[in-house]
Amino acid sequence: MPGDYGDEAASSEIRSIFRELIAFGMDSSLVCGVGDADIDAMARSQNVSEIPASLREVYRLIGCRADKFNIIGSFSVAGLDDAAKRIALESVEEIPAGDSPLKDPGNLFVAVSYQGEWSIVVDGADLSHPNPPMWGVSESGMIVAYESVTSFFRGCAVEIKNSVDRQQSRTRNF
Repeated sequence: MPGDYGDEAASSEIRSIFRELIAFGMDSSLVCGVGDADIDAMARSQNVSEIPASLREVYRLIGCRADKFNIIGSFSVAGLDDAAKRIALESVEEIPAGDSPLKDPGNLFVAVSYQGEWSIVVDGADLSHPNPPMWGVSESGMIVAYESVTSFFRGCAVEIKNSVDRQQSRTRNF
């Protein structure tokens, strides 16, 4: 499986990407993470038994307040609950028959939600992997593949850097 490596390697890569963002100019005081108890409570609210190590690290960094990450979607563990999962499952039902890459959609985990229009999920069959593939599912049933949690997070980092660039450019022009 792409991106399949140990828990520490997956967590370390997420931390490295986050440090790159701070070095680039993202204000770290505008984000805060949550502890394992909150992450475990979120998992229980979605009725999943485990969270991949890479995602667990994301929530430790930005699971409470995500600031610029909100342009991608909500990473807040408070909002990634059973209601978010119901919305994601409704979206999965819209995927045309035979087109879904999900092997265990009933046990999927909603990792990021964007106003109910998009859900970024991990297939229930992949939850035991430290850095599994992710799937973007729209409310109309359109699906987008992401190679792994770390590649998705790296893509988010590109958007954050673009946002920081725009903000710094506006500041310089005043």
